[in-house]
Amino acid sequence: MASKCKKCVKVTKDGVQCVQCFQCENIFHAKCVGVNDEVVEVTRTLLNFKWYCDICLKTVSNIRLSTKTVNDNNNEIKLKVDQINAANISLKHELDIIKNMIKDNDSKLEKLDEPGSKLSVEIDHFKSELQKTWASVVGQEVKKAKELVMKSSYKLKQMSEELSKVWIANDLTAEQRSELKSLIANVKSREAACTGGFLYRVRGPVGKWRIVSFKKLPVLKTFEALAIKLKINGTHIVLLAVYRPGSALISSLFFQELVAVLEIISLLSNNVVLAGDFNVHVEKHMDPHSVSLCEIFGNFNLVNRINEPTHELEGVFDLIITSMSFPVFDIRVLPPGVFSDHGLVQACLSIDQVIRMKKKGWFDLGKT
Repeated sequence: MASKCKKCVKVTKDGVQCVQCFQCENIFHAKCVGVNDEVVEVTRTLLNFKWYCDICLKTVSNIRLSTKTVNDNNNEIKLKVDQINAANISLKHELDIIKNMIKDNDSKLEKLDEPGSKLSVEIDHFKSELQKTWASVVGQEVKKAKELVMKSSYKLKQMSEELSKVWIANDLTAEQRSELKSLIANVKSREAACTGGFLYRVRGPVGKWRIVSFKKLPVLKTFEALAIKLKINGTHIVLLAVYRPGSALISSLFFQELVAVLEIISLLSNNVVLAGDFNVHVEKHMDPHSVSLCEIFGNFNLVNRINEPTHELEGVFDLIITSMSFPVFDIRVLPPGVFSDHGLVQACLSIDQVIRMKKKGWFDLGKT
């Protein structure tokens, strides 16, 4: 099949001068590409002389530019490799120094480990103590905690079995049942008509019932709270547990709801114990949230008793707040990471014991 000129697309005839591109190997008429007969003769006779078409010539230029870029990058890579090699040599030298120091220390320890030496015994004891890692210590604490939980669960199970045998006697008379139903109906009607946020309940022993009212706690949106009122040795104590999620942003609504709860709690008793995870950086005294929280406690005569980190991130989040006249002692903050990322906070409350005087009868007055 006859060849065609790549430019004019005509068949090349015998006797017509043609040139061939060294890159793409396409045939061109010499006149089509502006090449004279002398150049055609040179391309045929000289092997070192190469002729390129315009398209391939541009490609060769781009290849040269890319080659230059690659060479430059290779030079940079080579420079960095040289730097890494130099750093490796320096590091190897430092490692050799450390190895020599370790060998020297081992030789010194071998000299100290002479049989019958008191110092050798002490060093062996010290080595055995060092082998106890932090993980083993934590494992022992966790084991103790598990044993305590198992003992507590066993006691609760026993109490559950004992309480399951307790029954409430249904021995009310017809008059007592009628009176109780009337009081319950009165309570429901008063609670339905109340607009001041009070709850009404029937309390008291059988036959001496009475209607009592107490303030209804507000519906909380920013934190969770649980309040319990206790009476120990004649002392009324209110325990309030609070948890504010750390994932929620602190807003003014949180402080408003906390004030509303404390207003109700302060009316129940002068001895208040508030404990919980507030997720507020109390250790940052210039933080506006910390300042607001401390001001609220001060307004209700409450004092924070925890002043050391209770979290893995070194934050004072878990607090025990009590009334000023209700101190606590033996405060302990266990290391975090045993039960959770928070440390367990322990404290003891001081409650006065009531001394009951035994009264003597008239027939015992003459006796000592």
